[in-house]
Amino acid sequence: MKSLTQHRRELEILQKTVEDAYQKAKKVALKSAHVSNMFRDDRRCKEGCLPINIGPLDAILSVEVQVKGQGNEGRIRCEPGVTMEKLVEALLPFQCLPAVVPDLKGITVGGAIAGGAFGSGSFKAGYFHDLCQEYEVIVGDGSLITCSPTENSDLFKVLPNSMGTLGIIVGVTLSVSHATKFVDLRYLKFSSWAQVVPFLQRAKDDPKIHYLDLLQLEPKVFILIVGTQTQTASGKMYSHEKNPSPLYSTHVKEIFLQHNWSARSSDSLFPEESVYLESMAMDDYLFRNDKGCFGMSLVAFDTSFITRNFFGSMFSSSVLMKGMHTFQNYFDRAFVFQNVIFDTFQLENALPLIQDVGVLPPIRLTPVSTSTSTSTSTSFVNVGIYGIPSFKLKPSVIVKRIQEIAEKYSGKKNFAGNSYYPVSEFQAKFQEKDLLAARRKFAGEEIFPELSEKVLSAEPGEKEVWKIPILSWIFYGILIIVGFLTVVILSLE
Repeated sequence: MKSLTQHRRELEILQKTVEDAYQKAKKVALKSAHVSNMFRDDRRCKEGCLPINIGPLDAILSVEVQVKGQGNEGRIRCEPGVTMEKLVEALLPFQCLPAVVPDLKGITVGGAIAGGAFGSGSFKAGYFHDLCQEYEVIVGDGSLITCSPTENSDLFKVLPNSMGTLGIIVGVTLSVSHATKFVDLRYLKFSSWAQVVPFLQRAKDDPKIHYLDLLQLEPKVFILIVGTQTQTASGKMYSHEKNPSPLYSTHVKEIFLQHNWSARSSDSLFPEESVYLESMAMDDYLFRNDKGCFGMSLVAFDTSFITRNFFGSMFSSSVLMKGMHTFQNYFDRAFVFQNVIFDTFQLENALPLIQDVGVLPPIRLTPVSTSTSTSTSTSFVNVGIYGIPSFKLKPSVIVKRIQEIAEKYSGKKNFAGNSYYPVSEFQAKFQEKDLLAARRKFAGEEIFPELSEKVLSAEPGEKEVWKIPILSWIFYGILIIVGFLTVVILSLE
């Protein structure tokens, strides 16, 4: 752990840098030690800006845990550069975790707050930032501000999802709750969204259920994945970390194809349904989507036993995200990564249109319990469309279709992926009055980019889309050949 004295010393240096930029009316851009987990190009908004290095702010500052009732509860104070992997490693020995842990190991605490991250615990606990009790923020004039629900509450309210347009988060205090060593996973199959909805409410009200998400594998195949914390695993142990295990979405599809779904269940949680049961270690479960990064490497990884065995480390989210940002122009022409949150009851109308936008399945559905400024509902579902488009459509065209569907059914777009709006239209739809007021009050307008500059993407040039799959297969073919040669060489030795 880092001492508070050292933490304060580092903040003073950072404050002086921001203050100098403010006095010179110079825009700033943050430079982190970690690769960005945003699925879009943010290089344009950094051009001509003064880089500010926040890399050293990556330490745990304190952990406070108390035994309450049936388990431990408490809070952790940390710096924004702490990754989810590091956060979990620090808390599991205390038998505690945040109720929401985003799926990728390299997502940082600061990034999760600024970008509106969520996870399979969101069906009860909301977004990651809903667990935060207090922020330390360096605002536009270099001042260090503490904000919470009772102190500088206007800044506390709008800081999540602000994408770094209000200030630099330099300290976070968030609540943690009891966690166990294992997670029992139950897989249930449904044939329509209307069948799923009653189970979502049932799960939300059930204290034994801690995690929940879904994969839509086909138009009439929904796999509900229910997680229950346990000290003793009840099912067969599964680990995606061990090669040659497939990507998690492929593993779920294999369960769907192999399990006898007509059989009744004797399971205590769902005795009236057919259930497939397995167990995972807690940290293994939390980062089950890290390998392959939500399917970014699906074609390369899961079509070859060789790549599963010998190139598993190449398909971690950190490696794939570095590659994505290095070849951003290629990525924008080859993949679609979009998150849109819909009201649970509006989703039945929107899903058929989303299925037809032209992205290979699965579609990821993550229930989120939260409130928004534009709705009285507290029941939402994040729809994740991640993958390879059809040969006939450009990803930018698909993204625009998704934006139209979101507009039609009152969906709210997450800005981790590309967004293609005219600037005036974007500002009218997404720049809320409270955010603009906070930018003026805390001197954000002077040195931090505005939201449209941060999240709007330049549409890729007119390049033949058919070339992209061919280039992908050439690259994947090279990987397979190298893997085959490696096997031959090892066998000769």
